[in-house]
Amino acid sequence: MDIKLHEPYFYMPTKTIIIKNIEILKKFIFYSIGNFVLKSITSSIMLITITFLTTEEYGLLSLLNNFINIFPIILNLGLRQAFGSEFYHLNSSGKIKMLNDIIGIYLFISVPILIISFLNITFINQIIFVSKANNYLILIALISCFLNFFAEFYYQVLRYQCKTYSLTTAQFFVGGVTILTTILFVYFLKLKISGILLANLSGLIAIIVYAFYRYIKVTGPEKFRILHCKKNAIYYLKLGFPFVPNILFAWILSSGNRWFLVQLDTMQSVGIYSFADNFCQFFNLIILYPLSASYVPHIFRKFAANKEKILETNKSNLQNMYFAMGLVFVLITLGYLCLKTIFIKFIPINYHESLKFIWFLLIGQIFLMGSYFATAHLLFFKKNYINLVLTIMAAIISSILNFVLIPIFGIWGCVISSMISYFLYWISILFYTSWLKFKA
Repeated sequence: MDIKLHEPYFYMPTKTIIIKNIEILKKFIFYSIGNFVLKSITSSIMLITITFLTTEEYGLLSLLNNFINIFPIILNLGLRQAFGSEFYHLNSSGKIKMLNDIIGIYLFISVPILIISFLNITFINQIIFVSKANNYLILIALISCFLNFFAEFYYQVLRYQCKTYSLTTAQFFVGGVTILTTILFVYFLKLKISGILLANLSGLIAIIVYAFYRYIKVTGPEKFRILHCKKNAIYYLKLGFPFVPNILFAWILSSGNRWFLVQLDTMQSVGIYSFADNFCQFFNLIILYPLSASYVPHIFRKFAANKEKILETNKSNLQNMYFAMGLVFVLITLGYLCLKTIFIKFIPINYHESLKFIWFLLIGQIFLMGSYFATAHLLFFKKNYINLVLTIMAAIISSILNFVLIPIFGIWGCVISSMISYFLYWISILFYTSWLKFKA
């Protein structure tokens, strides 16, 4: 976990710029391939588990996994995102101090919450899991939620340091541990749901132990303080707080339409739409995540190194955005036309209807991809509350459109809502950044 300043970006010869762009592309491809393999590992685990679980048990496992995905967002109070906002504004010693502060603040806040949760497991079971889970499963889930912060924090530091191979290797390591322990707990010990949760927890613990070893090796145990001062805690919590509702509203924007669909249409429509939306999840896996891991740290470093020419840097960033969106549009269209026949041949006939929605949903994802470029300028200058307002507006528009369009157009109402909402979110960011440019 070495935290070092990178070499500054000055005006470089064309050859150097090309080399830099090729390096970014290599990292992007590496992340994409790594995520594709990891998705294959996850799918393999899922195939293993569904043979041992009833439909009801699988439903309970889904609820537990959703809890493990959502609760850490609230538990960490945006501290990891605050770390990201400050990272490129500090020197090496400042980054180490900030890292210590963030860990200390998280422990100071999360440990009491975790203890209170332990003491109220029965209540959590009744409210969230309608008394279908046992206390042991919820205990494992709560521990996973607590430890999730440290694993994701380690991945985040590696991304910001542009350590592509270290990050992907760490993720493969976790995937390997998870597969082996899943086979042990589920196949041999027949632990079913608890075995799956324990296997995921084992992967978390394995990477956290290694991350702690790297942390001690780099910073030294004498440099760690639980909390440096109250001022730091208030500052980081204030800086990170907007990210908590932002992530929750982003979840509403991406997944809330299913809730509207089940309320205003049929469960069959939900199934067809969800199947089509799986291609958007795949897009997220091989495009959006690699983009955030490879390009976003790169552009943040350029902003930090050329603060006196920030508008020129952002102009280059937006040119990259339009090029990337155009390229992905062509690839999606060609890929859709080429795979259409294969889709019909190998996918069960009950899901053939979803084929006509896939291309349109992926177009919405292109606008979402554009927002990754467009928000870079906002996030670098810590305009976190502005980003939150724009996300809330997009989520509200999406909800209104779903409510109005689904009773009339059914699944198409969801598709139209998704496309329009992502487009408006993207274009509103561009308008705001243009206004900042005009104001400057």
